[in-house]
Amino acid sequence: MNGALTYAMELEKKGDIYGAMQICRGILRDNPQDGDAAVLFARLNLNHRVSSGVNMAMLERFLSVDASKQAEFKRWLIDV
Repeated sequence: MNGALTYAMELEKKGDIYGAMQICRGILRDNPQDGDAAVLFARLNLNHRVSSGVNMAMLERFLSVDASKQAEFKRWLIDV
């Protein structure tokens, strides 16, 4: 594990999610095959979405290629 990734994990522990994500982006920009950085970035991104109040079920429907799921999302969006 490299020093930048260790630092990103320290920032995560301190609650600096944005700082940790920024470091992970830099690592992945330089080395897109870095599996540890990719896993940390995915975890940070998911935790950020959950903590920021994103409705993950509706996000999944929005991103889906399934027309019925997209229709569900549109109905939900109209009701909101």
